[in-house]
Amino acid sequence: MFEIVLEVIGGIVVIAVLLVILLLVSLKVQSYMYDLKKVEGYRNYEKDLVYLHAFPRASAKQVPNISPFAIKLETWLRVHKLKYKLVETYKFSTKKSQIPFIMFNGEEIADSQMIIQYLSKYFGLDDTEGLSAELQAASRAFRILIENSFSWTYFCYRYVHHYLLFKKVHQLPRGPFLNTLSRLMLKMGINSNSRGAGIGRHTPQEIYAIGADDIRAISKFLGDKKYLCGDKITVVDCAVFGQLVQVSEVKSLPYPQRDVIESECPNVRTYIDRIKGEFWPDWTMLTSDGEFE
Repeated sequence: MFEIVLEVIGGIVVIAVLLVILLLVSLKVQSYMYDLKKVEGYRNYEKDLVYLHAFPRASAKQVPNISPFAIKLETWLRVHKLKYKLVETYKFSTKKSQIPFIMFNGEEIADSQMIIQYLSKYFGLDDTEGLSAELQAASRAFRILIENSFSWTYFCYRYVHHYLLFKKVHQLPRGPFLNTLSRLMLKMGINSNSRGAGIGRHTPQEIYAIGADDIRAISKFLGDKKYLCGDKITVVDCAVFGQLVQVSEVKSLPYPQRDVIESECPNVRTYIDRIKGEFWPDWTMLTSDGEFE
């Protein structure tokens, strides 16, 4: 009985120590975060200029942003030639704890799709994008597929199954301690969230197979069209592009999903290159080849 009591007390002590360490680490991490009230876009903002808050470009290799939703949003802004300024930060939105988010005319708006809807209404853009009812439905379906199915397959790959490899292409410019901590936190968070979503309960091979089938579905629907819904780029293309480049362009990580693009879906490879060429002529300038040491 006495031994059991000692074990319980020992366990409580260990937990208490871990909580203290986590508190100290949290304070240390917070000390590296920006105070948003001092970031441009919160004060002295320019009217009708979109202040796009996203992860710093320097924290990623081979893509202009490690967030697919930031690339989606930035692509959409470029498509519609809206004035924007990238505010590089690790701070999430105060309202929804999301990144990217924008400051626009002094108002904070989070969630990439809600940002697009808000700006479309403000600037009087056609919310149907000139599409038939059937294509609007297909556009929504493929956006949900890429953002709520395909994304999990490579999130699990890079954050959970191969989180040590991920340091080759993503690092916080704050030293090895915070880099290691961030990877462990991402691994635990994505592992928990993916299991909650259901997909994380499968084996790695089953998860990657889901991602491969998602790419094949996109390829079949795209066919020989210029964009998913025809000759004109629409928001679904921005969403698909933002997700696909995370595996197609990051060559340092041997994503099995990329193998499907390269070996089975040449039209998807051409589609990615088309969007890069038309809307990201500065892609090479904004990205860094190679790996972090």
